[in-house]
Amino acid sequence: MSPTNSSSSGWEPPPPEALQRMLPQYEITGILGRGGMAAVYRGRQIKLDRDVAIKVLPETFTKGADELNFAARFLLEARAMAKMDHPAIISVYDFGETAEGQLYFIMEFIDGMNIHQYLQHHGGSLPQEHAISITSHVLDALEYAHLHGVIHRDIKPANILLNREGRVKIADFGLAKRFGDGIDESLALTKSDVTVGTLDFVAPESYDSDRTPDHRADVYAIGVMLYQMLTGKLPRGNFRMPSEIKPEIDPRLDDIVCKAMAADPDYRYASASAVRGDLDRIQSNPSLRVFSGEQSDLVPAAVPVTSSLRKAEHTRPLEPVKVRSRFPLFFTLGVGCATFAGIAFAVFSGAFPVSLGIEGSLAGEVREFGGMEMVWCPSGDFLMGSPVSEAGRYEDETPHPVKLSRGFWLAKTETTQGQWEEVMGNNPSRFKGVSLPVESVSLSDVQGWLNEMNRRHTLPTGWKWDFPTEAQWEYACRAGTKEAYSGVSLEVMGWYDENGGNKTNLVATKVANPWGFYDMSGNVREWCLDWYGDYTSASVTDPAGPALGIVRVLRGGSWDLSAANCRSADRDGYAADDRNDDVGFRPAVVPSRR
Repeated sequence: MSPTNSSSSGWEPPPPEALQRMLPQYEITGILGRGGMAAVYRGRQIKLDRDVAIKVLPETFTKGADELNFAARFLLEARAMAKMDHPAIISVYDFGETAEGQLYFIMEFIDGMNIHQYLQHHGGSLPQEHAISITSHVLDALEYAHLHGVIHRDIKPANILLNREGRVKIADFGLAKRFGDGIDESLALTKSDVTVGTLDFVAPESYDSDRTPDHRADVYAIGVMLYQMLTGKLPRGNFRMPSEIKPEIDPRLDDIVCKAMAADPDYRYASASAVRGDLDRIQSNPSLRVFSGEQSDLVPAAVPVTSSLRKAEHTRPLEPVKVRSRFPLFFTLGVGCATFAGIAFAVFSGAFPVSLGIEGSLAGEVREFGGMEMVWCPSGDFLMGSPVSEAGRYEDETPHPVKLSRGFWLAKTETTQGQWEEVMGNNPSRFKGVSLPVESVSLSDVQGWLNEMNRRHTLPTGWKWDFPTEAQWEYACRAGTKEAYSGVSLEVMGWYDENGGNKTNLVATKVANPWGFYDMSGNVREWCLDWYGDYTSASVTDPAGPALGIVRVLRGGSWDLSAANCRSADRDGYAADDRNDDVGFRPAVVPSRR
């Protein structure tokens, strides 16, 4: 197989037989692609009998001729990929340096093509539903990466891969950057006067020496890529909206593209999942989401099979990734060609499976009830409370195993003032704003709102609008995590006393937790059903607190409280008839019998 890329660089990658001698534990079968900065080989790990891709850096980068830190970037790419445990991210098996001084890492091998090539096969643009499906699942994976403190910084069609089953993967984390609390900015691995990325997809703030790009730079690139997939053009200069170029495109996509590509990141979508949410609202059958822990061979594809692609010559095979889903396969895709290196993400397309009732299918599924987006929390077990080693913990957080025997729905965001006023006809909040969380509401006030929701928006028999129990709240907040906060850092996920600005803030403007809930840490404290009381250390099933008490439970911390008070396990108590400007709620849809 001949290489697909030529390079003007003077570096010549070692021939396969030479690399074979350097790495005798692998059988090197050919070179897949090369450039001035790296080469990628196809190989087979002999002992485990599995195909692999091997990325190799020139030896000059380990011998002083590396002004732009390519060796350091290469190491960062390998580490970034290896540390993330997601079904749609390429697994890194090994990293090292040959005796000749060439850095390498071993990763999964994938056979397929990139989106740039796929666009060429389809006349330059894609049907709206396919463009949305691909984008949605790239966003799912970016949300995971961002939650773990990694920004890609080079999102573009050439770095989004399709394997021959039609699953989508993000490639090339060579420009990745860490962010978040305590992260050394030197990990950007660039000189101060060097902007990384591909010109059309680089966010404007990347060119501003006074600003440090964050995860919203990836959101900008997503907007550019979506525009290109829809229209076949790049949004340069005074560009026209997608629906102006193609009238069959839903005009709501114009708004999504513009918001994602806002020049000022403060006016851009605050997270990948926020873009995903707006795309879901356009589709009658939203694309299925990607979650960790799923079986790789059950992941649906993004686009339907085309025989021409199935038969296409495979000139640049890809590294395969393990992608998992509880959902059955809806579509498959045959593709050829490929790009190389990096991190990968799965894509789904098609409808959610038809449910015979109100219950959801898996954690993070979103449905709308009574005009509110609700997120499904399946039945499960978790350790409630905090370990004695956790910084900032209190004695009332005794760790104990909890089993929740029934799944439930919980609001994606704290209840907004607009949602409250639509039902109650008033707005008691101190800080006014339709999309700000409602606050200054007592538990009794909220019960009135819930009663009205049960009257107006009748649910199937056996279900009702209610407060979450304290256990349900913490289960949703943790979303499978065990750390103090259910994300990379509180700064990224929540509003608290050090960043809240002495007021409430718009809901869903911080990063969501792994199940898609916003503001579980900070912004406003949230009422729970339980009376406040001591925990047991024994295992319990479906706990709902003591039968009687003096104060009710509040959870989540707020804009006015410290970081310690915003931990997943932190508890507070408040009189049911009291009101405060940092107390609000998020409703649950739960089985009638607790």
